Amino acid sequence: MNDQNDKSDLSRNAWAAMVKTLMAPCTTIAAHPPQKKCKGPRLRQLEHDVRDICQRNPQGSQTTQIDRKRTLLLCARQLFQQGVRRKCAVNLNANHVRTLVDAWFAEKLTAATIRNRLHYLRWLARKIGKPQIVAQANRAYGAGRGDK
Repeated sequence: MNDQNDKSDLSRNAWAAMVKTLMAPCTTIAAHPPQKKCKGPRLRQLEHDVRDICQRNPQGSQTTQIDRKRTLLLCARQLFQQGVRRKCAVNLNANHVRTLVDAWFAEKLTAATIRNRLHYLRWLARKIGKPQIVAQANRAYGAGRGDK
């Protein structure tokens, strides 16, 4: 009986030593320096949101995913250039889409290019739970087939 108690004491001691080792602070790995916090608001929040949404929803082929992400980031940058600041993706509305379409027509982009970009904006609108902000018909923006 005494021999069995010695074994259980040994295993308890070994367990306690292992836990103590695991809980001890690590001295061999240098600690990371503290991260600097942003002092002001993040002006390009929309770009970060687009990246996150695209990463969380990998739908379609890799080429489609890359094109979608690239196009949506371009839209976010264009909105930023148009003066839309401090916007999260969930705060987008129909006026922002209209602003983008007007800018695209000012750039003299083809109707096919505008249709593709609207398709990606519809995808984003579905992901943020606001499918109504982008009209289902491209003709609403003057980018339907046969429109010039």
